[in-house]
Amino acid sequence: LLARPALLGACPLFVFDSSTRGAGKTLQVDAVAAVCTGRTLPPMTYPHEDEEMEKILGGIAIAAPQAVKWDNVLGRLGCAALNGVLTARDNRGFRVLGKSEVRELQWKTVMFATGNNVELQADTGRRAVVARLESELENPEDRSDFAHPVLLEWIQSERPRLVRAGLTVLRAWVVAGRPALGCRPWGSFEAWSQLVPPAILYAGGANVLECRPSQTGEEEPEKAAMAVVLTELRRLTESGLTSKGILDLLYPGGRV
Repeated sequence: LLARPALLGACPLFVFDSSTRGAGKTLQVDAVAAVCTGRTLPPMTYPHEDEEMEKILGGIAIAAPQAVKWDNVLGRLGCAALNGVLTARDNRGFRVLGKSEVRELQWKTVMFATGNNVELQADTGRRAVVARLESELENPEDRSDFAHPVLLEWIQSERPRLVRAGLTVLRAWVVAGRPALGCRPWGSFEAWSQLVPPAILYAGGANVLECRPSQTGEEEPEKAAMAVVLTELRRLTESGLTSKGILDLLYPGGRV
């Protein structure tokens, strides 16, 4: 969020995932927002219908907030409308509610999402960075051994120092000559990947590019299913089949 005004291009989706409820993923997002904007983000319910998402995103584009938070996402996260704004370099067309017209609006909003064991749709996973919380406690919400028990109040009192520190991280990397430090460009997010990850690395942090789902070794469901088809199809025939022939063999008697 601090670097967003300096980015000429798209910004990825930041997913805060956890293995169980009460681990603190929503607090993580609120802490980020409180540092960068001075306030937390209102929770928004994630719609699973593409048409409904298109309407909501159009409203967000008109309001142009710095960031939005899809809170406690259930089921799969991702759709064509969401993917479209995530890779929007500047402007994007949105359908106007109640009218048969498309309005071109600027898109600069950073999007966050929280959920338990979030499953990312394949195309959305390519556009996301995931932070994963795995608590060893049965009821993590009962934890009390925090350095700052009331975190958001502490952030408000320390915000000038925290913002200055964040900007110093970015500025120090620029003054050092923008060393790449092994951070490779990320297609569709070149501006972000060539500024934020190397600046964090230069300050002694971890490489956040390793938090991309495609870098975790977890196979996308659609890709895994396609691999099974390509590998096992030869068991049905060596000479080739039409799609109808494949279905007839897999589901005899018209069960399909």
